[in-house]
Amino acid sequence: MTDPAPAVMTVQEKLDTYSFFDGAILSHGFTSYMRDYEILAEVSAGYNKDGTGRYRYRFTHCVHASYNTSMRDDTWRISWSDILTDYERWKEADAPEGFVWGVCWAETYPGLTYVEDSKAASDWSQRLGQPMHEVQIETNVYSLNLVFHDVVITKLGSEAPILDRVNIPIEP
Repeated sequence: MTDPAPAVMTVQEKLDTYSFFDGAILSHGFTSYMRDYEILAEVSAGYNKDGTGRYRYRFTHCVHASYNTSMRDDTWRISWSDILTDYERWKEADAPEGFVWGVCWAETYPGLTYVEDSKAASDWSQRLGQPMHEVQIETNVYSLNLVFHDVVITKLGSEAPILDRVNIPIEP
C-alpha cells in the first residue's frame, strides 16, 4: 500500500501557516528578472509552522504592487534628515527626534491579510486565465498591496537577530 500524496496547500493556507504577523520585514521588491515580488522577513515561532527564523516569501507572477506610507505627515516632517537613515550617525548626533529609517526593517503589524473575494484578483484571473490572489501587508512604515499567482515560502535559517534584539521575553 502506498502513502497518499501530501495535500497541496492553497495560497491562503500557505500564508496562514507561514504567517509573518508581528515580525520584521528586512527587504522587499521585485526580483532581478522582474516577474516575482520578494519579501525577506524574520518571523516568530508563535506565528509560523517551521518556527522562528528568516524566510523568503516569493509572490510569483506579480501583476500589481502598490506601496503607500503608513507614517503620519507630522512624523514625516520630523524624520526628513538623512541622519535618520543611518543608525550609527543618528546615535552620534544624540538621537534626534524622528523615525529612525536606519534601523533597516519594518514591523509587520498588523501584518498580512489575504483579500478574500478580491475584485482585482478576479479581474486578473479572467485576463490571464490563471488563478490570481491579493494580499494587503501593513507595517509601521508602509502598506503594500500585491496581486499575484502563487507564493513560495523558503526558510533561509533559524536565526532572527532583529527579533531577538527587539523582543522582550515575558517571564512567568
